[in-house]
Amino acid sequence: MYKNYYSTALLLSFMVFITSCAITSPTLVSELEDTDQVMMVVIDDPRSERRKLGISGPGYSARFAYDDDPLLHQAAMLVADDHGLTILAEWPLRNLDVHCFAIAQPSDDTLTALENDARVRWVQPFNRFTVEISGAAHLAANEAPIHQFFNNFSERGNNVKVAVIDTSADTSHPDLAQSRITEMNFAGNRGLSIKEAHGTAVVGLIASKPASPEGIAGLANNADVRLLRGCWEDGSGKGTCNTLTLALALDAAIDLRPAILNLSLTGPYDEVLNQLLTVLLNQNTLIVAAYDENRAAGERFPLPQTGVVYAYGIDGERTLAAPENVLYAPRHAISLAPNAGYELVSGHSIAAPHVTAMAACLIDHNPNADRQQIVSSLQEWLSGSQRDPTAPVFGGNQQRFSQRQTPF
Repeated sequence: MYKNYYSTALLLSFMVFITSCAITSPTLVSELEDTDQVMMVVIDDPRSERRKLGISGPGYSARFAYDDDPLLHQAAMLVADDHGLTILAEWPLRNLDVHCFAIAQPSDDTLTALENDARVRWVQPFNRFTVEISGAAHLAANEAPIHQFFNNFSERGNNVKVAVIDTSADTSHPDLAQSRITEMNFAGNRGLSIKEAHGTAVVGLIASKPASPEGIAGLANNADVRLLRGCWEDGSGKGTCNTLTLALALDAAIDLRPAILNLSLTGPYDEVLNQLLTVLLNQNTLIVAAYDENRAAGERFPLPQTGVVYAYGIDGERTLAAPENVLYAPRHAISLAPNAGYELVSGHSIAAPHVTAMAACLIDHNPNADRQQIVSSLQEWLSGSQRDPTAPVFGGNQQRFSQRQTPF
């Protein structure tokens, strides 16, 4: 009897392993490219709270509490079979208590039937997002090279947890060797044959520590940076993300509970991503996103809302006040490049880590400040209305920044 039980347990474990490969394979993740022909279906997570938490009980293993629980696949298959659909890939989002699966673009009738299915939370496009870094030909005449400002900084952002969703970074760069960077990959194997430039530049602006006098010092180079690889590059400096990879990265970010989340990327409104972002905002995370000038406010991710600020890259100083939720920051910077290199880069994607790093400095000096106080202080400093080095960061707070610690 013991032998039979042991054999059954081994068989069950093997079946769970196979199911896990079918559901969460990185190959499937990276193959979902043709977003125009893919839709995403979101259903409730069917598992009991006990099972989700991995509390062992009769008839199942605690292993089922993870993403490879066959109950997730069974629930997805019931919906898919009833509507004649083929599942391309599937994944749970624990912090939304849902399970998602991708399908080929259905007919209008099938889409309507899905939307009316009581088991389905919603159906949405499988969106594509981009990260792009441009080589800047020059810096504006009235804007000193950013790396010279960096060299005036001592370590800032002490122990402030900063999450960055981007491509990977070349952490073998000498100027990142002493930085606190932890990376998690949610984009599969795509792009891993190269050292990706975008994430290297963004992380470098925040966290680099010069290994030589010629090196670059990041603006918040004592922050605790968690790089969540939700995008990948093709080697041209342009990168891609999709609903799946960003959802997985955001779900992980919720568990990390960062003080700040940097999103140097642009893309369309996305329901599942917005709901994940709402959870982060409810945790008092400040969201810093690259400004998307090609989409109306209600058509972009992330949506404008309390706790979300957009970094708008400018040349030199802007005399007009920024619109609500928009912060002007340097458009150009010299930052890190793969293979121990340096590069002059440009764009709203580069403005975002400037704002993120400064927010980390503010939080370091004012750990009890809430998110809106941080945003208000950022608006004051970046608009130029608070240039007096003796002025407090917040009313009644005697901790101060020096002029050279605020190079904007």
